[in-house]
Amino acid sequence: MLLGVAVLYSVGLINLSTREFEYLFMGVMGYSTGNIMKAHLKGTVIQMLFGLPIGFVLGNVVLNSIKAEFSNDSMFLYPAVFIESYLLATMGIIIITALNALLTARHIGRLDIVEGLKIQED
Repeated sequence: MLLGVAVLYSVGLINLSTREFEYLFMGVMGYSTGNIMKAHLKGTVIQMLFGLPIGFVLGNVVLNSIKAEFSNDSMFLYPAVFIESYLLATMGIIIITALNALLTARHIGRLDIVEGLKIQED
């Protein structure tokens, strides 16, 4: 769970830093912070829509592939992922996405439009 939170947070920060100039130019062109946030969140949602199902399937494959290594005569590992696990993961994703949105809005609000105009002239 903690690894997932760290990955989501890191991916959000990487996405923000790589698209900083794009957001800066959007601000120069007159887009509101809300519209810039919508663009940023759409990218995050698309990443989650692709990543979550693939992650759940691959996680199940990994569990099934290692069960023999951890099972012996006295103990048997049964790979089972319960609906509660999916719900906990979903809640964690929603919380981290909301925190990333707040950090992104704060960062976008601090972008210097004058610097964007200077860069645009170059």
